[in-house]
Amino acid sequence: MITTQDKELLAKKGITEEQIVEQLACFQTGFPFLKLDAAASIEKGILAPDAEEQKAYLAAWDAYTNTDKTVVKFVPASGAASRMFKNLFEFLSADYDRPTTKFEQTFFDGIKNFAFYDDLNVACQRIDGKDIPGLIEDGNYKAVVSALLETAGLNYGALPKGLLKFHKYPEGSRTPMEEHLAEGALYAAGKSGKVNVHFTVSTEHRELFKKLVAEKVDEFSKRYGVDYYITFSEQKPSTDTIAADMDNQPFRDNGKLLFRPGGHGALIENLNDLDADIIFIKNIDNVVPDRLKADTVTYKKLIAGVLVTLQEQVFEYLTLLDSGKYTHDQMMEMLQFLQKKLFCKNPETKDLEDSVLAIYLKNKFNRPMRVCGMVKNVGEPGGGPFLAYNSDGTISLQILESSQIDMDDPEKKEMFEKGTHFNPVDLVCAVRDYKGHKFDLVKYVDKATGFISYKSKNGKDLKALELPGLYQIEKIIDIATWNRREHYEHFSAFDDPFFGVTVQVDCTRAYQEAKTKGISFSLLVLHRITTAAAAVEEFRYRIEGDKVVCYDSLLPEATVGRDDHTFSFAAFEYDPDELVFIRRAKAEMERLQVTTGLNKGGTFHPNAIHYSAVPWLSFTDMKHPTNMRSGDSVPKISTGKYFRDGERLMMPVSVTCHHGLMDGYHVAQFIEKLHL
Repeated sequence: MITTQDKELLAKKGITEEQIVEQLACFQTGFPFLKLDAAASIEKGILAPDAEEQKAYLAAWDAYTNTDKTVVKFVPASGAASRMFKNLFEFLSADYDRPTTKFEQTFFDGIKNFAFYDDLNVACQRIDGKDIPGLIEDGNYKAVVSALLETAGLNYGALPKGLLKFHKYPEGSRTPMEEHLAEGALYAAGKSGKVNVHFTVSTEHRELFKKLVAEKVDEFSKRYGVDYYITFSEQKPSTDTIAADMDNQPFRDNGKLLFRPGGHGALIENLNDLDADIIFIKNIDNVVPDRLKADTVTYKKLIAGVLVTLQEQVFEYLTLLDSGKYTHDQMMEMLQFLQKKLFCKNPETKDLEDSVLAIYLKNKFNRPMRVCGMVKNVGEPGGGPFLAYNSDGTISLQILESSQIDMDDPEKKEMFEKGTHFNPVDLVCAVRDYKGHKFDLVKYVDKATGFISYKSKNGKDLKALELPGLYQIEKIIDIATWNRREHYEHFSAFDDPFFGVTVQVDCTRAYQEAKTKGISFSLLVLHRITTAAAAVEEFRYRIEGDKVVCYDSLLPEATVGRDDHTFSFAAFEYDPDELVFIRRAKAEMERLQVTTGLNKGGTFHPNAIHYSAVPWLSFTDMKHPTNMRSGDSVPKISTGKYFRDGERLMMPVSVTCHHGLMDGYHVAQFIEKLHL
């Protein structure tokens, strides 16, 4: 039941009621399990460098920090501390007054050891007129806990973890935020001594973080001899997800819907906004005191050294692929590097010709890269490393939660239970391509790999949606209940399941419009073809492994001709605004027209349509090449030379589609929506 108050809250956040319904459905149905190949292990995706290798990686990172590259330490810091104090909230509401459970007894036995003890003592004196020993002597244990958690005292039950005092030092206690400043100086300082640290915080706590930074930054600058550049951002309210109770109903706090940040995936936009070459990512509460920092610093430098070493080799390979001057042996070397150093495998690569293999290698190399720190699995919570199948049939390393794995499958359960390592959200990322351009990170994550986590609010259990990202998958088709199931299974068994239709389309209006506005007619046609195709759901269906998925949008991928009569593939960024799309696409075409080779057009995407123009011929039929070995299901659309038919300009439009996904009826819908 959505109330008037709920609707006002949704409008303020920029969230629709339909989104709430979809999110609540996720709690009911869960997310699809990921297909596993194996648990990662030493020499199977996990590196355990020996002393000499460590020395080389550390030297590589030291050399990198002596360049002009920009390094940023990114710290998700909005995490609430409520779960840390779940047991103490339960004690406050219990029908007994003295510590009873083992946790409660341990807490009070060691209370003087907490970094916040002095602050809590002052709060108790201010509120109750007695210090902590006095309240304990009176048996007033709940007054101590109340002073710790509630608004009248330290308010730790409502503050984020980053603002709580974690570690005691002779000169005073430190919060996790301060520990991250110390860490940044030790492994992320550039050659100028500048340390870039970015915290993502919640709106209500931003000023508290800024106040603490203002109080402490000079102290840390002097201590470590560095200059800090500290910035903040907030997770966008529209990426928040609704919390659910244990019955999968909306969780309410004092009658108000509760929303939570949608996991680290929802921070991808914050990450995307940073101007950096290398970004360290580490949770706000993943910190140690100074006496343990030496190992932390060493291993942070190690994983960064691994990253920049791999990146350097990848950049060399991409430059070689760009040149077009590579031998078959060099191709095999690149493939071995992809499989044995980046641990990305595809059984089909053995059947690919060199020209197709070059495209495959570039698509896999030219993307953001991350290296994750691993620790031995001793039963602590955290994501585990696995070799998992991707939607394109490749197998690569992924960090998975237990909820993403089918524990009812004995084989998968055994893989999970025998996993040797886990990742405590400690990683370093390279976010620029080999030409120095920033990657658009939101294009490289997958909404279908979300999971449900368990949290608490004021001592009450709740469920939260964790969204690793947004690779534009709208839904997965349930083949078992799909009304096209038999059609899909029938045509998918064909050697060539594609069918083609060519239609003569009136393009008079589009031609006149392009001429009047002084814009490219061919790019205007491409924009309207993409828009029309996206409006027909079946054109957004793709076969990915054993699934049929529906994307929520399409991206045009086209051929760009050159003066020497060769062409390059190109991936264009779609924009609903025709003029914006045409301006960007024109710039990309001009760039590609002075290159050589086949695949110079950036990263290609599964939610694409393949387009080519044949402006020399007014054809009545056309056969498009398809690569059935790769499981191709992408629609292919071509246009030919326009011709005059009385007062009209007509243009042939050829459409080739997978018959298991659509029929002539759907092509007719596309033609009807194609407003040329």
